[in-house]
Amino acid sequence: MHKARKRIGWWLLLLSIGLPVAILYLLPERPTSVLFGHGEYVTSIAIAPDARTAATASADRTVRLWSLESRKTINILGPFSKTVEVVTFSPDGTLLAIASGIAKNVLGADRYSEDGDSKIKIYDTTKGTILKELFGHDWDVLCLAFSPDGSLLASSDSGRSLILWDSTSWEQRSSMRVTFGAITGIGFVGNGEHLVVATRDGSLICYDTRNHGIVWSNSCAHTEPITCLASSPNGPFLATGSHDGTARVWHSASGSLFAVFESGQSVSSMSFSGDGSLLAVSDYPPGIHVPILEAGHVRIWDIEAKKLVKSYRGQHKGIRAVALSKDAGTLLSGDFTGSVSIWSLRR
Repeated sequence: MHKARKRIGWWLLLLSIGLPVAILYLLPERPTSVLFGHGEYVTSIAIAPDARTAATASADRTVRLWSLESRKTINILGPFSKTVEVVTFSPDGTLLAIASGIAKNVLGADRYSEDGDSKIKIYDTTKGTILKELFGHDWDVLCLAFSPDGSLLASSDSGRSLILWDSTSWEQRSSMRVTFGAITGIGFVGNGEHLVVATRDGSLICYDTRNHGIVWSNSCAHTEPITCLASSPNGPFLATGSHDGTARVWHSASGSLFAVFESGQSVSSMSFSGDGSLLAVSDYPPGIHVPILEAGHVRIWDIEAKKLVKSYRGQHKGIRAVALSKDAGTLLSGDFTGSVSIWSLRR
C-alpha cells in the first residue's frame, strides 16, 4: 500500500509541474551518446525542428550534419577558410544557414575579412547542396537568426554591421550599423517585426526591422560583456548570458527584466524549448582559449516558475555550445575537445 501511494504521489507531482518539466526528472546523469568527429572545439549547435537531424560547427572549419536516430554523420561541409562560428536551421528545417568567423588560430580578435570567401552559405537540407552564397559583410560574420516565419535571415559581423536578407530572393532587404558595442547576439521576437541585438558592452537594443527605429534599449543589461542571446519565437521572453555569471530573462515586448538565473561561471550558450517554457544554459570556467581542465555545466530552468529543474556536469572540458530540441526531448552540448554529448530527455 505504501509503495502504491508513493507511485501515485510521483505521478501527481509530474502532472502538476507539466510534461516538459516532468520529462527532465527522467534525465540520466550521463549522456545517451557522445559524437566524435570534430578536430577542434565546437562553436555552435542547431537541432532541426523535427529533432531528427542536428548540425554542429567547429573551429576545425567544418560543419557536420548528424542523424539523431542513428547517431552517425550524414554529411560534412567544408573545410571553409575560417572557423565556422554559427549554424541555424530555418523554421521549417529545409535550410541551414552557415557563417564563418574569426580566422583559424587568430583568437579573441575582431578581424577584417580579406580572403574573399563567402561569409554566409545557405545549405539546402532536402537536396544536400549549397543553395546560395551571400556576400555583403566586410567583416567576419558571427551571428545569424531566422525570423519566426522564415521570411528573413538576419546576420551581423564583428564590424557592427547588421543585414536583413529576403529568404526567397536572397537579396538584401536592409542593412544598418549598430552604434553600440560589438554585436554578440541577435534574435527575432514577437512576429518577427522586431530584432533584439546584444552587444559586448552589456547593452540590449530592440530594433523595428521595418524602419530601424529603436523600440526599447537597455545600456546596462549585464555588468560584464554579453556572450550570447536566445529568443523564444513562441513565447514572450528572450534571454542573455554574460561573463558576469548570470543568465537573464527579459520580456521581449518591453525589455523589462523577468528573472536572473545564477550560473557562477561565464555563460557560453543558451537555448529555449519550442514552447518557451524551458531554458538550457551552458557555462565554462574562465580561459576560453587556453586548455581547460574543469568541465562546464548545463542548467535547465523553468522560466515561469523561476526554478532550476536540472543541473549536470559536462563529460569533458568546458561546454561551448548547447541546443534544446523544439519538443524538449533532446539536449545536445558541445565542448572544447570537439565532442558532442546527446541526452535523451525522455529516456
